[in-house]
Amino acid sequence: MGKDYNEKTEYLRIDEKENAIDSLHRAVEFLKNTKTNLYDWKWFIIAIHHATHCFMLVALQNTDLSGIWKEPEIRKENGLIDLFNSKNRLITFMEAFERIQDHKRMAGYVSAKPFQAEPYHKNSMKHLNNQLRNKFIHYKPMGWSIHNQYFKDIVEPILEIIEFLVFESGRCHFVEEQQNQIKSDLDQLRGLLKDYAE
Repeated sequence: MGKDYNEKTEYLRIDEKENAIDSLHRAVEFLKNTKTNLYDWKWFIIAIHHATHCFMLVALQNTDLSGIWKEPEIRKENGLIDLFNSKNRLITFMEAFERIQDHKRMAGYVSAKPFQAEPYHKNSMKHLNNQLRNKFIHYKPMGWSIHNQYFKDIVEPILEIIEFLVFESGRCHFVEEQQNQIKSDLDQLRGLLKDYAE
């Protein structure tokens, strides 16, 4: 990801793009680990959900950092969003999904275009958010068995959404090295998921 992890430093430096890339890369690592540790399915789902949300926010974020807030507080003196106001709340996962389908919200650049969601994309996003990620994050005492084919069926359409946002939406501006990392991770995820179908 363009960083020398052997370099000594006292600070973790992260931005919205590297955050998305890191979560996608972690999803790859967790999915690899599911072969030997089934509990890594949980961490894979959390990571791919976070990556998807982050990529949607990158696509929706305008140059003035608007487009990703519920009802942002505005600074009276200059009319800009007050990014440091604790009342500001990022849009949710499903709100972001609705917005990336909105032509007006995804405009602003010459080649920009919204995501054309098919019913299977909508179904996968709902299942990823409501049936998997939320239940893992807010786990209630229960016995729960999940077949790995279900994970595969839910996640494969999600990868199409990430790929569109990064390479086709005209709203995500990653440098070549970042694009290469994202493409590599998406290819690895598809290959690993395919293994579970064989």
